[in-house]
Amino acid sequence: MRNLLPEVLGRRAALISGSPKPLAMMAGLDDSCDAVMCVGYHGRAGTLGVLDHTIHGRVVYDIRINGKSQGELGLNAGIASHFGVPIVLVAGDTTTAAQAAELIPDVETPAVKESLTRYSAKNMSPSAAQALIRRQATRAFERRIKIAPTRYAMPVTLTLQVMNSGMADIAEIIPGVNRTDPVTVEYTSDDFLEAFRCLYAMIMIAGAGG
Repeated sequence: MRNLLPEVLGRRAALISGSPKPLAMMAGLDDSCDAVMCVGYHGRAGTLGVLDHTIHGRVVYDIRINGKSQGELGLNAGIASHFGVPIVLVAGDTTTAAQAAELIPDVETPAVKESLTRYSAKNMSPSAAQALIRRQATRAFERRIKIAPTRYAMPVTLTLQVMNSGMADIAEIIPGVNRTDPVTVEYTSDDFLEAFRCLYAMIMIAGAGG
């Protein structure tokens, strides 16, 4: 979380830093926001993309929302939807762009690198990448009313598959968490934020069982 240079931020910008943050990378979002733009994103764990992972690479093998595998983008889309805010742009590699387009059909997806392996990519020049993101960000904001927030059916079930059973042993201690197999736990709620907070807590404490 050190990819922003505070000294070059515009005067109107505010920076939330440090960890852990309320709602993780969506900290600060509320219903006063017009749109969300996700820059520098990566594919979900277990997919062929640059640095694929979901939240915590040592702990998380897979996360599912109502039975379907989702990465950080899927979780963040649910948080944004809770506040009625659309995600209008997702910038990252080609894998990220494909996953974003599947989740949010009308989203802008500037792909600034082509993933070759987990640790290699064919990259655009920085100036070309910046120009592409700027151009599509402008278009995304202009189209924001046409891009609907991602809605998940309620009650929502967030399922966490961890790397070993010791991690699940600890995550299962949280009240309301259900264990479905040796390495899988889940939580169901009528409130996406509540479900996300429980998932986030499970991931954080599961690391102690590694």
